[in-house]
Amino acid sequence: MGTCCIPDCSWYCYWGGVDMMSIEIYGCSDDLIEIDGDIREEFCQYCDDDENTYCIAVSDGTLLGVYYDDEDIWRFTILKKGKNSNVVKKECMEETDDNYSDKITITAESIIWIVFGEQKVVVRK
Repeated sequence: MGTCCIPDCSWYCYWGGVDMMSIEIYGCSDDLIEIDGDIREEFCQYCDDDENTYCIAVSDGTLLGVYYDDEDIWRFTILKKGKNSNVVKKECMEETDDNYSDKITITAESIIWIVFGEQKVVVRK
C-alpha cells in the first residue's frame, strides 16, 4: 500500500501493478464490504435498510452501486464497466449461512485504487 498523492486524504491508495490484476468484491455480515485478490481491503459500513445505495469506484473506470436489501443480502449493480476491463457479477439467489452477497470480479491491466462511499450515484450515458 502506498501513500495517497492528495493532501489530507483519508482514502487508502494502492500503487503498483502487474500485467493483469484481479479483485473480487462482496459483502460480509451486515456491515462489511470485502476486497480480495491482488488488492485486499475491508470497508466497514453498517447498512440498516435498503434505501441507502453506496458507491464503489475503481481506478480502471468501473463504478458499482451497492446496498443491503430487506432480505439481508448485499446487492451490487454494475453502473459502468471500466475500459478494457472484464467485470463479472455472480448474483446471490437466496440467503444461506455462507452466501449472502452478490459477488463482483474485476480483471484489468492495472487497479491502483478503490474508493467506497455514500454519495449518490449519477451515471451519464
